[in-house]
Amino acid sequence: MEQRTRLAGDIALAQEQALYDASCKRLLSHKIFLAWILKYCLDEYRDCDVETIMEKYIEGNPSVGETGVDPDRSNWQTPEGASIAGMNTEDKLVTEGWVNYDIRFQALAPRDGSLMRIIVNVEAQNRYNPGYPLIKRGIYYASRLISAQHGVEFERSEYGKIKKVCSIWICLNAEAEKRNSITRYALKEEQLVGKNEEAAVNY
Repeated sequence: MEQRTRLAGDIALAQEQALYDASCKRLLSHKIFLAWILKYCLDEYRDCDVETIMEKYIEGNPSVGETGVDPDRSNWQTPEGASIAGMNTEDKLVTEGWVNYDIRFQALAPRDGSLMRIIVNVEAQNRYNPGYPLIKRGIYYASRLISAQHGVEFERSEYGKIKKVCSIWICLNAEAEKRNSITRYALKEEQLVGKNEEAAVNY
């Protein structure tokens, strides 16, 4: 009896966690939240107002992405363009298995007087210490965002067509001393000997 009760509790907890995760992803998929995230996480949007980012730069169909929970439209209507479906949220390689993204979409970004396209991934992470370095998982996700562009954004050696990628992780249960902070890890140029600068748009 005790084992059955424990099993029932575990099942209920798993169901509750699944609903929590799905609701969080659905909430974050709304363009207004994505616009605020882009403004404070990417330099390209620093001088843009949130409304412009939401209406002009974030691309996607006006529907919620694949979160596993059907939209509840019984009590309210989603304004046109208020949520984003984004791109396919799954990548698969035969040797790597499935990689599931919470939210993935493309956005235009102003840079040097022109517009560039960025592929953005937003993850809602409920466990701050999942048993492995979370930063390495983030690096892996960003790497897959790049490699998945082969055959879609570029063919063969057309590496100049690779789009900038960004994987943003929102950690919901961090330790108290680490809350209310934004930390960025990025690929950047470092001159070790001499001076051989590359245009930042290429990395």
